[in-house]
Amino acid sequence: MSFKGKIRQGRNALLTAAVLACLGVSHGYAAEDVSGGDKSKVSTEDIHVDVDFDKEMLKEAPETKTIISRADLDRKGARTLSDALAAEQDIQMGTDNMGRKTVSIRGAEPRHTLILVDGRRLAGGLSKYYGATDEVNRIGLDDIDHIEIIRGSGTARYGADAIGGVINIITKVSHRQGVRLTTEGSWIDVKGHQYNHSIGYSTGDLGGGTYMDFSYGWNKSAPFLYDRDGSSMQYYGERNPMSARAEFTIGKDETITLSADRQTEDLQKDTSLGRVIDMIAYEDAWRNNFSIDWKKQTSRADYHVRLYQTEHNSDVNYDVFGKPGVPYRHMYFDYFNRIDNVMEASIGVMAHDKHYVTVGADYHDEYGEGTRIHVPGQTAREVSRLYVRPAKDNPSIISKTTAKADVYETSLSYYSAYIMDDWQVGKKLLVIPSLRYTNHSHFGVNVSPSIGATYKARNNVRFKTNIGTSFATGGIAELYHDWEMYEPSLNASPPIRNGWFFQGNPELKPEKALNMDISVEKDFDKKTSAKITLFRNDYKDYMQIMYKGEKDSKNLYGRTYYDRQILYPSPYSWYSYDDLVNNLNAANSWSDIENDVIDETDYAKGIPATDDVYTYANISKARTQGIEAEVSHQVARDFNIKAGYTYLDAYDRQTGKRLEGRGRHMLNLTMTYSDPKNGWRATFWGDYTRNYLDIRDRIATGRLTGSGARNLEHVEFTDPNTGKVYRMFKNEADAKAYMRGDIQHDATREKVAREKNYGLWNLMIEKDYHHFLTFYAGVTNIFNQYDPFLGMGGRIYRLGMRMMF
Repeated sequence: MSFKGKIRQGRNALLTAAVLACLGVSHGYAAEDVSGGDKSKVSTEDIHVDVDFDKEMLKEAPETKTIISRADLDRKGARTLSDALAAEQDIQMGTDNMGRKTVSIRGAEPRHTLILVDGRRLAGGLSKYYGATDEVNRIGLDDIDHIEIIRGSGTARYGADAIGGVINIITKVSHRQGVRLTTEGSWIDVKGHQYNHSIGYSTGDLGGGTYMDFSYGWNKSAPFLYDRDGSSMQYYGERNPMSARAEFTIGKDETITLSADRQTEDLQKDTSLGRVIDMIAYEDAWRNNFSIDWKKQTSRADYHVRLYQTEHNSDVNYDVFGKPGVPYRHMYFDYFNRIDNVMEASIGVMAHDKHYVTVGADYHDEYGEGTRIHVPGQTAREVSRLYVRPAKDNPSIISKTTAKADVYETSLSYYSAYIMDDWQVGKKLLVIPSLRYTNHSHFGVNVSPSIGATYKARNNVRFKTNIGTSFATGGIAELYHDWEMYEPSLNASPPIRNGWFFQGNPELKPEKALNMDISVEKDFDKKTSAKITLFRNDYKDYMQIMYKGEKDSKNLYGRTYYDRQILYPSPYSWYSYDDLVNNLNAANSWSDIENDVIDETDYAKGIPATDDVYTYANISKARTQGIEAEVSHQVARDFNIKAGYTYLDAYDRQTGKRLEGRGRHMLNLTMTYSDPKNGWRATFWGDYTRNYLDIRDRIATGRLTGSGARNLEHVEFTDPNTGKVYRMFKNEADAKAYMRGDIQHDATREKVAREKNYGLWNLMIEKDYHHFLTFYAGVTNIFNQYDPFLGMGGRIYRLGMRMMF
């Protein structure tokens, strides 16, 4: 029987056994080749049946896959995807330049990790460079049945952007009537408190196989990550998720499921822009998801058709103001909206006793508009916004300012088709070849073949291998970005720094990769199992951000700077540069210098506020390769331990330099204790990383001023009373050139990533009271590690309750 055939038959058998167990009926069943080795645990709760069986069937599947069950999530007290992924093997968490959480697998970029909910993609921002940023904090887990982590390419099965792997979050409409209530509060050592509450209701069978499920949540995060200047390094505030789902049985093994969910966000981020200016960014965002799924199962085939829409809207208002005593106020805004419309259809057929063939097709349309893009040849839609705010230092004074921005729109689309065959070659060998064809409106045609195999050398020993190609495409922003991420300094005089401006590249090509892995797994007995995996991913047309030059600031256009200590001969003076140098050398006092030199000069001014311009380019080849090892052991009936180690070698194949934002050695550990008789459970988990190159926390090794400015002829002299250093140049052009070179340019400043070793360890204790109530308490980051660049904000104490009735 084919692999998928075993899954179809095995799940039905286990579900039947679970139901009969609830009724107190003895039942025996032996599925062909399913019960070998450790038998799947039959739970009386239907929510665990599929997950328990899927975990057992992972032993036969070629792909490197981990399943996190609902019980696993509860043991960690996981409220977000970030909590759920902690201590999972070869999962690297990071932060982007806006302080948002990212996740990568096997050393791939965060944009190469595809995050799905029930197989559906979620609309994020217009940019894909840093992946699905902050989804690990945005996605709540209250309605989650289990989470699948697939390491290695998932392109043939799931489509583009799955070079590193796939995280698929599976939900389920409960078939039992009940109310779910979860409430949690947390307190942060640094300062601040957070909360995360949710309530859900399931109707059970309303008649005719109709089930409905509703949920609502409200949570608040605190600004516990701070930069060296006191700025908050992440958006913080309130999020409100809500959902409604309905499942209708319209025939034998035939259902239609309607889903709708919405999440609103009211967030802010505080930033210091220099000695005298601060800024607060207020983000008002929401995301809506709607889907309709039709599924039908017959004795020989599975049918699935799905239509869904996902929309994400973000509106950010920037309030720039002077510190106390500085009368300055400036406001502007950023806005984007993204809408994805998707159609999918697939059919799986038992073509033969040894073959289960799946054929599918999908169409994706991605629409985006906003102030952060510029589409060549398009006339923008101008949007203005009036700000009426009380003055910071005197609320009785009302200020009115108007900000304007240009909104552009564009769309990308693609269609794809795929075929996959689960071929049981013999009792010991399973082979799964697959092929996907994708035709993209901008990136053209990509064909992605792959093949995986499992060989059962013995009942307790399995060899697995996978090889395939994958690809990833840039998003709307990578093609058409026109975004000033940070404005230049608002100081009128030094110290001054350039802003950061991101410019799209319509000539981008898709990133491509060849993915390979081979592994061996062994079950030593019913209590101990181990596996080791070797993997390699070779990238072509690897996308990176590169420095392109300078341009006038987008948001501060027309603003200029001056420096009264950079001088040149005044055009209204009788003295030439040489004369002034002679006067300087002949001066007997600082008063002489003021009268005979400084008063005869002018100072550099009119220097425009500019941005360092960055763009996206396919400029290199890269390789990520390494070893994954994992062992699980049941120490005692109530005590289990799982430990993993990953060695990662990730480097640019052209320069030989290590890729940043990755650790070289990663250790993960989970220990669980369960006393079902007395209702106690405890989980200790965490990970330790060595030789991590922090892409955001960098060490300046030197500074390049560019344009040979420091080689221009000039003289220097110092005011003995103040210590101020003056520089006098031959003419105005040289003085301005020097001042331009004296502005801080992050792009032309040599910096290297700071190498770090760090660990994050956590503890959770649960206690059941009756059968419907559980209290839990725990500590995140037990050892109080603080590193805002890594998203670690010190120790967090958690206290919560789960109730189901």
